[in-house]
Amino acid sequence: MFRSAVFALLCVEACHAVVNVESCGAVGDATADNTNAFRECAAKAPMDDGILLVPGGTYRTGAFNLSSNTILEVMGAIRAVQSLDAFPVIPPLPSYGTSRDCCVNRYQALIQTNNAQNITIRGPGSIDGGGEFWWPQFKNKTLLNGRPKLIELINTTDIEITGVTLQNPGFWTLHPVYCKNVWIHHIRINNPADIGNTDGIDPDSSANVLIEHNSISCGDDVIAMKSGMDQPGRDVGIPLTNVTIRHNVFYAGVSVSIGSEVSGGVSDIFIYNNTLVGPLAFGAYLKSAPSRGGYIKNVLFQDHRIGEIKQTHLVIQTDYDSAPPAPQMTVFENIRFVNVTRISTNSAAAPGTLNCFASPDECTGVSLDHVHLGATSGSWDCKNVKGISLTDVSPSGLTCS
Repeated sequence: MFRSAVFALLCVEACHAVVNVESCGAVGDATADNTNAFRECAAKAPMDDGILLVPGGTYRTGAFNLSSNTILEVMGAIRAVQSLDAFPVIPPLPSYGTSRDCCVNRYQALIQTNNAQNITIRGPGSIDGGGEFWWPQFKNKTLLNGRPKLIELINTTDIEITGVTLQNPGFWTLHPVYCKNVWIHHIRINNPADIGNTDGIDPDSSANVLIEHNSISCGDDVIAMKSGMDQPGRDVGIPLTNVTIRHNVFYAGVSVSIGSEVSGGVSDIFIYNNTLVGPLAFGAYLKSAPSRGGYIKNVLFQDHRIGEIKQTHLVIQTDYDSAPPAPQMTVFENIRFVNVTRISTNSAAAPGTLNCFASPDECTGVSLDHVHLGATSGSWDCKNVKGISLTDVSPSGLTCS
């Protein structure tokens, strides 16, 4: 039995065939277009339950897919080519009905999975989306399709992403959607602070997600939890549930956020022992809109350390956009902030804006327990929250109308 166990441990690595992208003709000179080589080798790797190896060097490539039972081992650098033709145009996700960018259809992510299982992306190397090619075209409104994400995992089970540095996506950085059993740990995301829509990690309509020990700096939400948007999101009806976000460090960005796309529902979210160095716009951000519907339930921010905040520390917002209203507004239920502490001396930000929809029955069970924000600018703003619970909260003066 012991010998069998040792063999099983050794086989984790030794029994995987290695498919080096250079065996398919890739050249890591930061110039050659290796799109065909990457696609050829990516197709070979799962046949041998294998490792798709990107060795030292900088390899330019267009979009490619990973299939089940593939380990993408990034030792060097993957960098997107600057060509529209290297990114196939694909339809929108069913729970969105739009690219969520400029248009209906969208360009495929640089790295994508579809209906897969057992996917690993790892290594000390980097994956760069070449966002500087996409950002000006979006600003100038010359794109006919939505910008590509860096990594999008669709309907995929058993995912691990670790070690890599992700940077400069055309749109969102890392988007697991309709997935189960996702573990994202010990990665770095470095995006420009002044480029919007470069979200860090966006778990979406998925279950059993663990995000831990990561470092994220970007130009939008460092984490944005989602479950589809408006009628398409309600029709698909896949919630985001059982998510733990712990032991991370967040630098530039908007916030650790839920929404605004919550039409399929978001529940059972544990945000624990994270440090928000900043600068960020908000310390915690729950957002929806009249058109969304759905729910945000059973959310706990605990041992949440907030650094430099530019606008407001704690936010519930329900007017994120002005699309036609859903039959029922988003329900907010059991939202708890426990041991939230400000670690910055910056006092320019407001303590909190907790504004729910007009019916208080849609916003219940909000509590603040040992929340210490120190000296802040302005006062609390709270509307349409039913039965808010407060224990040891500073600054004082939080009441709801």
